[in-house]
Amino acid sequence: MKTHAVIKKSLKTTFVASLGAIAMLGTASVVQASDDYNRAQKELRIMSKIFETSLEDISTQNVRFPGSKKVQATYLAKQGMVFTFNFGRNAFGQSDWGAFGEGIGQMVGVIASEVGNALAEVPMPPEAPSVVEPVPDLSVDYEEYFEAYEKRMQALEEMRERHREQRSEVRELQREIRNLERKSVREEKRSKELEQVKRELEQKVEVLNDKMDEYKKSMAEYRKKRDQKYIESTQLKSDAIISTLCDYGATMRSLKSDEHITLIFSDYQDKKDLIYVFDSSDIKRCDDAKQLAREAISYQL
Repeated sequence: MKTHAVIKKSLKTTFVASLGAIAMLGTASVVQASDDYNRAQKELRIMSKIFETSLEDISTQNVRFPGSKKVQATYLAKQGMVFTFNFGRNAFGQSDWGAFGEGIGQMVGVIASEVGNALAEVPMPPEAPSVVEPVPDLSVDYEEYFEAYEKRMQALEEMRERHREQRSEVRELQREIRNLERKSVREEKRSKELEQVKRELEQKVEVLNDKMDEYKKSMAEYRKKRDQKYIESTQLKSDAIISTLCDYGATMRSLKSDEHITLIFSDYQDKKDLIYVFDSSDIKRCDDAKQLAREAISYQL
């Protein structure tokens, strides 16, 4: 009986000691995890600043990047670090009509004014019409306007309004032409005068339509060049980010060998995100950014 009590006491002591050891290990694990997280957060802040500085330095070389230079970063336990970059079109997309629209809007306004003066004189026939002004030269220095788009956004809105007004003018002219046709039947005496006015109005409508066609052609050329510049700029920005990761990624020592670095290029193209996933081992031995990009897993969603 005494031996049984001794054994029971010994087992109890061993059990308590085991619980204590487990508790100490658990506490040590929590402390270690907390230290790892703090180190990761510090490295995230440093690396984010390196990314932003790198993009800022390139921007000072007259290079315009889409989106923001700010970086969003987070650490996911047992997965790694995630850096998100905004590639929204901003300057490339908001000025869809182009700064040169101001000049075209003024051109349309001149024609609309001429048509309005002609309508004001109906049914009395006007004097012989003045020679229609030649189509202005629409060759535009797109690059110059593109760089100055922020100063011309107000002019853009005014051009859009004038564009809507000129369409209304065309409809009004067409109604007036139909009225003139009816009047020519009722008023035999003045039919010749009204026919003359009608021809003048038809000529002005034709000129206005020609200018609208030329305007659409110029806009198509502008958008094509704008979109090409945007594509080139997004590629330049993504290359700069991956190159920076290659140069400084090895400094993120808290990253474990089985973890990754993920770059998310938000709104990269066609409203889709481009995502790169890099192995930590590839980053730490990187000496070629292009090779690093080829070794990564990349996809769009």
